[in-house]
Amino acid sequence: MLGFKQLLVFFTCFIADCFILRSPIYCGSPDSVPDELTNQDQEEISDEDSSQLEAERVSELELGSIPDLAKSPGLAATSDNEEDLEHKPELQQPPPPPLPQEAATPPVSGTDVAPEVVTAAPDIAAIMKRGELLVGICPIDQPPFHVKGKDGKITGFDVDLAKGIAAALKVTLKLVEVPDWEQTIVYLLEGKIDLIISNLTATPERASKILCSIPYARIRQCILLNRVLVARAAGKNCLTLRQIFSNFENRSILAQEGTSYVSMASTLFPKAKVLATPQWKDIISRILAKEVIGTISDEVEIKEQLKSVQTMELLPLVLKKKFDRIVVGVSRWAPQLLHFVNNYIETYNVECVLE
Repeated sequence: MLGFKQLLVFFTCFIADCFILRSPIYCGSPDSVPDELTNQDQEEISDEDSSQLEAERVSELELGSIPDLAKSPGLAATSDNEEDLEHKPELQQPPPPPLPQEAATPPVSGTDVAPEVVTAAPDIAAIMKRGELLVGICPIDQPPFHVKGKDGKITGFDVDLAKGIAAALKVTLKLVEVPDWEQTIVYLLEGKIDLIISNLTATPERASKILCSIPYARIRQCILLNRVLVARAAGKNCLTLRQIFSNFENRSILAQEGTSYVSMASTLFPKAKVLATPQWKDIISRILAKEVIGTISDEVEIKEQLKSVQTMELLPLVLKKKFDRIVVGVSRWAPQLLHFVNNYIETYNVECVLE
């Protein structure tokens, strides 16, 4: 059994603890309040006060405020003086947990086809799906660009270029013969052919209808004149081409029908009378007959025609600063095919200057 002194020490400590914890001047930290004190205080609070305090605490929590320690049932203070409560530390509201970040949505490409499946642009993919490249070519002989042999086979530089482009596309080549150069543009716009590779000269008029590649050949322009009529014009003080086609009485000039030289003759010599005929045989015969003073074409074509005419009456004049830019015609609805052709011409360096 406990001795008298031990019981005295026990009760003394018990009374001291109760006096200190019940004292109005207690200002310790809420964390230092023992659980026994909290439970004892909760039992002393009446049910009515407990309900009122709980309602106030809930109301303050809904408004987002921090509950007061003096009004919390779990941490009730023994002082009724509000000044004492002002010295109590406030609880710090913990920061809200970070919101989960949603995974980044991949960009929508606008197509259900995966990018790695798309191997070519639509205009090129259509040719590859068909398996052949349709190239329009004019059957009128234009050496060295294209010449139709007795067997009906067309050969020349244009055909070699068409074969190279078809091979780069990994398709076969099909040549489509078109009556003349202007009809090749109609065929291209109607979708009957994919390209025009037929000694096609780039002009502003054609560029307004179709797409033109970079030049794959440049040819100097040439005028073929009747030597006798030129001598007569010189006797009337018409010493230059511009003076001849402006002031000489016979200012008629011929050009091959369906070529760019019809409009080019009108541009170079606005006062001249420009006529057109389809066959070179008729052009040469009318110049020799002095019906017209001459014709305009490229240097290669003029030299080729002079091989079949043994006469001194014809005078060729080369315009050294005037070049025809020979291009590939592409549909205006096939821009990627145009890039492909340009890249082929640049990569294989097929551009040349013919004299």
